[in-house]
Amino acid sequence: MLNVKTVNNKIPFDMKTRWSKAIIGVRDILKQQACRYSAVVDNTTARMIAYALEIAAVTFMQLEWTVELFYEVLKKCFERVAKKSSGSLATMIREAKDDELLERLLWTYRGLMKTMKTLSNNEAPQRISVILSMMEIMMEVDAGRKCEKDVRNVVHQARSWVSKTTRQDYMSYRLRCFAGKAAVYAENMKNSQAELSSIAKITNALNNSSKQQTPKLQIVAMSFSFNFAFDSVSAAPTATAPPSTLDVSTPMRNGEKFVWSPSSSAFSTVQVGDMTFEIVNTTDADFQTRTGAISSILTTSDVETGVYEGGFKLWECAVDLVKFVETQLRQGKLTMPPSVLELGCGHGLPGIHALQRGADRVVFSDYNKEVLELTTCPNVHQNAQELYNKAEFYAGAWTGMSQYMKDVEHQTEDQMQFDLILTAETIYTEKVAVELFQTIKRHLRRSPNARALVAAKKYYFGTNGSVQHFVGLVQADGVFRAETLWEERDCKSNIREIVQLTYPC
Repeated sequence: MLNVKTVNNKIPFDMKTRWSKAIIGVRDILKQQACRYSAVVDNTTARMIAYALEIAAVTFMQLEWTVELFYEVLKKCFERVAKKSSGSLATMIREAKDDELLERLLWTYRGLMKTMKTLSNNEAPQRISVILSMMEIMMEVDAGRKCEKDVRNVVHQARSWVSKTTRQDYMSYRLRCFAGKAAVYAENMKNSQAELSSIAKITNALNNSSKQQTPKLQIVAMSFSFNFAFDSVSAAPTATAPPSTLDVSTPMRNGEKFVWSPSSSAFSTVQVGDMTFEIVNTTDADFQTRTGAISSILTTSDVETGVYEGGFKLWECAVDLVKFVETQLRQGKLTMPPSVLELGCGHGLPGIHALQRGADRVVFSDYNKEVLELTTCPNVHQNAQELYNKAEFYAGAWTGMSQYMKDVEHQTEDQMQFDLILTAETIYTEKVAVELFQTIKRHLRRSPNARALVAAKKYYFGTNGSVQHFVGLVQADGVFRAETLWEERDCKSNIREIVQLTYPC
């Protein structure tokens, strides 16, 4: 068995070292470890074990991108086994019939559990999230009660975890999801009474730990799958939940204009440079009650390809974009134009900032009507109430938005053109990048001063989107000139960039 201390000693790594170099170091060591197993198992299984060990080694390095890498290496591991399968990760493990991998995941989880006592309050939430993610996979895979004892252990530890972290609202939500999955596991193990009794202690502890009066937490049994996209677009995770007014079953949505009625929302303060914004608190108990089943997708998932795009999350590239535009305005390199379009708006900070800085018309577009209703519109109203009549909101696919503007609202070509297009984190797959590029071509005004600003990570692990691919599309088409105006390399996370598209002079 691989000794974690040995791995850490052999890898020349500190928190200032670029993460890419760290991964290379890990993989070099794990290749040797995989060879040890190759004598007794086939090559596919050896690779699977190597990836599982990689998860362990990198997790113990306590990097900020641990969870992202955790999903990515598992996806890479099983796409070889799954071939044309588009099922859940657990289904792929069962098809592979690889008990060895489950053993390695169990070993990694147990090692992580031993480190919990030494974590600070700031470190605990991420580590707990990794542990719960691993346990959720193992629960769905385990058909022989190999991890039943470990499930019980996590259930009993949950109460102390709540007090371990200052982010009690987030942990309450995360543990509720785990409790539902543990309930499903308990039923499958035909031991539901004992497990549900333990799980009830989680909800009691979470309710008692809250300083504010909040609705009682309800256990929601949910089936769990990552639904990684291999040869086809993945389906949405299924969930059994209390009745909700939100429709989460529609795989594709036509464009429509959205009209919002003010409602009560809890807000939290976000500092962006020297600017302050009030945004909807997505961890608030009332917010989670109103979002129902969709919250598990739009709050916790990074990207669900073809379904929902993480609209309840405040993406770091959106913050980058606001900072960049503000800097450009202050330096006189940019004047806020009259018409602005924000694509994939989510919380809508770039569009809100445009309103505050003098835009006459700002259109907010998001695939999900729920995102507009529960985050975008409340945020605009909270931060720019006197300017709210200058904002417009469209839900649905970008092609649908364009068709709605033209065929339903009968907008002129000039009305459908914008001087500035803003978008963040919208090139996470190559397919979405193509759709984004086509949308920019349809809606960016043909003017020497018109521009589109695309803020994104250099590469999106697990979904294959990248700045390089997007810029390649632009250059191959020849309509726009693409130029990287800003780049962030903090040596802690993925490189982030802002790319500008303009018409050639």
